[in-house]
Amino acid sequence: MFCPYCGTKLVEGASFCTSCGKSMASALEFKQSTAELQAQQDAVRNREISTLENAISYFSRRANAFKEYDSVCCSLNYYARGTSNALLIWGSIITGLALLVLVALISDNESESIPILAFLFLLPGLGMLLGGIGMKVGNRRNYNWVKNQYAELSKELFDYYRSYPDCPVAPEFANPQVLKRFLSNIQLGRADTVKESVAMCIDTRRYQKIQAYFSELSNNTADVDTMTGVTKFFVPDHLVG
Repeated sequence: MFCPYCGTKLVEGASFCTSCGKSMASALEFKQSTAELQAQQDAVRNREISTLENAISYFSRRANAFKEYDSVCCSLNYYARGTSNALLIWGSIITGLALLVLVALISDNESESIPILAFLFLLPGLGMLLGGIGMKVGNRRNYNWVKNQYAELSKELFDYYRSYPDCPVAPEFANPQVLKRFLSNIQLGRADTVKESVAMCIDTRRYQKIQAYFSELSNNTADVDTMTGVTKFFVPDHLVG
C-alpha cells in the first residue's frame, strides 16, 4: 500500500505513514467521503441527463414547428422594418423635374412633338413612383400574412410547452436544438445540472443578443401577443452557445 498524502510505500495494514506521519485511518475516511461525494454528483448528473433526454424526446415531436417559428420570426422582423423610400423619393424628384421641363417647353414651343417627348421624360419618374408604392403595399401584405403565421405557431408551441409537466427549462429554451446543447454540457462533464448548463451557454454576450432579439420581436408582435395571450418567445439555437 502507499500513503495517499506523500506516496511513500508502506507495509500492509500500517496505521501511520513512516514518512509524513499522517494517519491511514483519516486517509481512508477522506477517500470514502470523496467517493460518496462523487457518487452523489454522478447521481445528480445522471438524473439531469435523464430529465433533459425526456424533454428533448418530447419537444422533438415539434422540431419542424420550431424551425418554422424561427424562420417566421426572422421574416416578421424583416417586413416590420419596412421597405426603402428611395424609389418614392427619386420618383418624386424625377417626376417633379419632368413637369417643370414640360411647362417650360410648352411655354416656349408649340410643336406637336412636345407632348410625346414630355411624356417619355415622365415615364421613369412615374415608374419609380409606382414601383415604390407597389413595394410598400406588398411589404404590408407580407407583414400581415407573416404575423398570422406567427400567431398560430406561437400559440401552438406555447400550449405544447404548457402540456409538458415539470419542464426542466423556461419556455424560451424549449427548442429541442437548444436543449441538446444543454445536454451536451452535462454529458461532457462541463456542468452537473441543467441550471449550470444554461448559465454556461448564455454568457453575457449571448444574453445581450437574446435580449435584443426579444426586444425587436416584442415591438413587432405586441398586438398579436395580446390577442393570443402568449408573451414568451422561443430562442433560436444560433443565439445559444
